[in-house]
Amino acid sequence: MTRALSIALMTVAVFTGTRGYAADIASLAWTESNLDVLRTFDKAAVEDFVNTMVDDGMHATVGEFAWIDLAGDERYELATRQDLSGRAYFDYLAVYWRSPAGKVTRDWIEGVDLPSLDKIVRDLDGDGKDELIVPSALDRHDPRGYPGYPPRVWPKVYRLRNGHYVDASAEYAAFYDNEVLPTLEQAIEQARRDVSGKPGEGPAHEAAQRQLLVLEQARDKIAGLLGRPTPTH
Repeated sequence: MTRALSIALMTVAVFTGTRGYAADIASLAWTESNLDVLRTFDKAAVEDFVNTMVDDGMHATVGEFAWIDLAGDERYELATRQDLSGRAYFDYLAVYWRSPAGKVTRDWIEGVDLPSLDKIVRDLDGDGKDELIVPSALDRHDPRGYPGYPPRVWPKVYRLRNGHYVDASAEYAAFYDNEVLPTLEQAIEQARRDVSGKPGEGPAHEAAQRQLLVLEQARDKIAGLLGRPTPTH
């Protein structure tokens, strides 16, 4: 069978109903030679596929997906942002791997209000392998913030280790120093000006104080992660 005919047949499969989507994606080698075919699968096909990978009674809605050579080895992985709540809270990043033998595994990372994949997937250290930058909860409290509070998040960095992603934030001091902390410090200074410019106990003053508190908590989280003294507030 020619490659062109293979692509044509796979394209027909995509648009002839959801049955077979999961089997089609899982059975195809996720390699450079099949990339054109992989890209014929639409969101409905990918969503059908990811929901066959688990049997926990929950339905995942796919908000965005991409085929990416994350490891720089000319094999492709399926990266997806997913919602499990039914309320369009795309808080989960799931990366699917297919081995040469055809076994599909998944890396599952919980975050908070994930941005687009092009902001998540980056090669931070220039080694040809992509890291994942995932906005994550500062602690176990509601990361979306209590009423009147901004989201309580900070960016975690995940790197590839033994074929799967692990939290390696402490290894990326340069990323935090160059990209995260300067922006946080600017936001903290602005929040302090907002607090001083809104004296009293009114709603505006309280909102400014809450914003300042959350920003300082994020900065302190990163400082602790990098083994540095907590800045004096």
